[in-house]
Amino acid sequence: MSVVNEFFEETKQLLALLKKHEDTQDRDQQIEQINTILDRRQSMLLQMKPPYTKEEETIGQKCIVMEKEIQFLLQTEKEKIKKDMKSLKNRKDSREKYVNPYKSINHDGMFYDKRK
Repeated sequence: MSVVNEFFEETKQLLALLKKHEDTQDRDQQIEQINTILDRRQSMLLQMKPPYTKEEETIGQKCIVMEKEIQFLLQTEKEKIKKDMKSLKNRKDSREKYVNPYKSINHDGMFYDKRK
């Protein structure tokens, strides 16, 4: 099997993995699999050298189309992770405020009497 065909198979596998909607508990495992596939694809990209056959050019065009969808899905996954991290930070902050409500008192609104 040529490197282009292997790359196409890895791309299909990555796209299928990204399209699966996993729970947040399995997210770490899914991210690990995504990173593994991306590393393999990167090494395959370095091995690809022209000239390509017509079949390989056709496969390459399909890979380009799938790559756009992969980029979009990776971006949405990144946004989900950012959102989860932000909500986790907010929960942590609100829990700390519940445990010690006087820790973060704001002193901006103090009144200073300037009369003598």
